[in-house]
Amino acid sequence: MSQRATDVSGVMLAGGVASLPVGGSLALVLYAGGQADPVSLAIAGGAPVALVLAVGSLLRSAGRARRDMHTEH
Repeated sequence: MSQRATDVSGVMLAGGVASLPVGGSLALVLYAGGQADPVSLAIAGGAPVALVLAVGSLLRSAGRARRDMHTEH
């Protein structure tokens, strides 16, 4: 595994671990309040993952654009 792949996998793991407390606490509050709709729990659980994927895609696209940028000196 390359160094870059190792770094990216570390960032992905950190994002996943960071989303667990947010989703878990939201699910606990909804469950305790009696408002635990399965659809809203699924959305709350999937939103952090979707955000991490979107940011990763944006960073990858920005990196490609920067590489392909032609500068004239």
